[in-house]
Amino acid sequence: MSIAFQPDSNSRIDRFRRGRILCLDSLTDDILVDLLFSYLNVEDILCLRRVSKLYFRLTHERVIWTRLLRRLNGLPIPPFPPTFRYSLQNLSALETERVVTRAVSLDKLWRINTRDFRLPHEAWSFSAHHRVLHMTLLHGSQYLVASVCDRMHQRFYLMVFAMDHKYGGAVPLVKTPTEVKAFGLQAKYMTVQGTQGIVVAYLTRRFRNPAHAKMGVDINEFSGEHVIDPPYPLHYDCDALFITLDSLELLADCVHPPGSARFIEYASSLPRPFRRLTRLRSKSPLGPIVLEEVYGSPYVGVVRRPNSILFKELNGGALAVLDCKLISGSEDLDHKILSIRILPEQNEVLVVRHVAHPPELFFPPSTVIEQYLIPINLSDESIVEEFAARDRLWINNYHITEVQISDHYTLSDYDATVSSELYHQVYRARPITVYAQTIMPKGLLRFTLFPKKAPPHWLPPTPASSPMSSFSGGTPLLRDTYIYDLRHMSVLRRLRGINDVNYKVIAASCLPIIQIIDENDITAHPKIFQMYRWLHPDADRLEPATPQEDAEYAAQRIRTLSDIGINMSSIERLACYAWDETIGRLLMVQKDGATVHVVDFARTRRLDFREERVPIEILRDRDPNSVPYYYGGTQLFSDDPKMAYVNWNDRTLETNSLSGRTGVHVVVLCEDDRKDRSIQYC
Repeated sequence: MSIAFQPDSNSRIDRFRRGRILCLDSLTDDILVDLLFSYLNVEDILCLRRVSKLYFRLTHERVIWTRLLRRLNGLPIPPFPPTFRYSLQNLSALETERVVTRAVSLDKLWRINTRDFRLPHEAWSFSAHHRVLHMTLLHGSQYLVASVCDRMHQRFYLMVFAMDHKYGGAVPLVKTPTEVKAFGLQAKYMTVQGTQGIVVAYLTRRFRNPAHAKMGVDINEFSGEHVIDPPYPLHYDCDALFITLDSLELLADCVHPPGSARFIEYASSLPRPFRRLTRLRSKSPLGPIVLEEVYGSPYVGVVRRPNSILFKELNGGALAVLDCKLISGSEDLDHKILSIRILPEQNEVLVVRHVAHPPELFFPPSTVIEQYLIPINLSDESIVEEFAARDRLWINNYHITEVQISDHYTLSDYDATVSSELYHQVYRARPITVYAQTIMPKGLLRFTLFPKKAPPHWLPPTPASSPMSSFSGGTPLLRDTYIYDLRHMSVLRRLRGINDVNYKVIAASCLPIIQIIDENDITAHPKIFQMYRWLHPDADRLEPATPQEDAEYAAQRIRTLSDIGINMSSIERLACYAWDETIGRLLMVQKDGATVHVVDFARTRRLDFREERVPIEILRDRDPNSVPYYYGGTQLFSDDPKMAYVNWNDRTLETNSLSGRTGVHVVVLCEDDRKDRSIQYC
């Protein structure tokens, strides 16, 4: 007996054949998703999602967002931890949608420069359960690394948080003691001895004679961002720790809610994630720190005042010291390094130095920007190399007091994520921007080094000294190589100062933030009056502007500072902050505070406490001037006291999924620590 298939009389195909309904709903899902939706952009997809349940379901298909990801056309996408977990084939539909919506919305919103437009954002907060002293976000904001202490300011730790956790907000994963206050934090995804993880480098200070610590002077009370004059001699240390990504992902992706008994039992069964890589000790002040891959290996570099840079390979090996050669004709003058940035694909380091003038001339020190080769050490003992600058640029007539160099974020050779797989479609080399604060005349300087594509068979230079003579300089990469040259940069741009206020910049390659502070406030944590976006077309260019383009831009008289949309009146003083321009996320902590306030300027899909998707606000649905400035999270930045929001981390709601607890810290001590190595929980 044969059975013939009879389609349902109410099916879409049957109704289409009978001609009763002629609409898009009559088409099959494959035609809608693969054909018609391919003509829509991100905003169209989000609007279509609101039409019906059918389109709500179809617009969540992974193939749609993967197609949009391939069509970003050079728009910078947020980076991921360099593991196969975040490869294109393993990304979920939700993760792919987050990447696309963040990239598109941040680029669109940040460019709006109309008068009285305040940048819309979403504000939320979470508790660190400790006083936060310093913190840094890894690119992509998957993880946050913070230096914290207890309420008595006696015990100090490093903590790692998982951001955008599936249970909402940020969840603390691990922490390790540091004995004294850690400052100058730097964190980066790196591969050490074949294992992918996070390298965390930080600075500490302690008395050379332990008896001096009992003389009534607490060295931990001094600012970590300023050079101090200690009452007793100090040791300055630079420590580098390594945390495996496998251990962090196992804790972050655990099926048990953080803080539950099963979660604690599961965490205690895992190996300790922290491992000490190196400790560099000096009698001279250290800082700042940079982490990069040089000569194909992970390196940590730190400035040793006044005129040296320490380089240490984290895979093992001895120390290499670069002494920046004194400038010819100025050998008798003081030279002091202000800031550095490693150029990994060139095996070079960008250095900004002060060169003092004779005291009798009463001239402010000149500033020089230089490029040096990085020495490599193939021996078993430390070496000291004195190199002359490969290139040099002078900045005169400005008394520069502070310099910051943006992190341009280069892809690692071990990167297995979307950024590496879609390199030619989505990757765009970022410029390096140097920011310099001046006091004579008062203001802020900015200039940009643009990436330049290297020739096809270009090899990075190597030092020509005896220990390195056997090093071939590496092999050319399969992808394009971009180099930076002082001859390929923008003109010097100046933001003029205002009476009674000073500028403080949060450095970024393309999206910097300017803080307005009181000129007379010389404390370690000055009061911030307002924050602004510093807008300039250099961030969108691939080449330096021509004089004609600069003249045309100046004739338009476009405002370079635009309100960022955060009400700072409710904030007393900030102890620290962290800014990730790749996803538009700003973190702030008030002085002596344990609450981390998060401000997201990019629109993205979130999950509520029921693990259901929260709709995304679409900017074009309304007048930009009427967009609400604050979307859920916290009332800290709200102008209207009547506005009420639900905190993402508030687990004391009716549906209490964490039994009233806001988070649990899993304490994992460092393997090299001589104290109790058992796993503790609090």
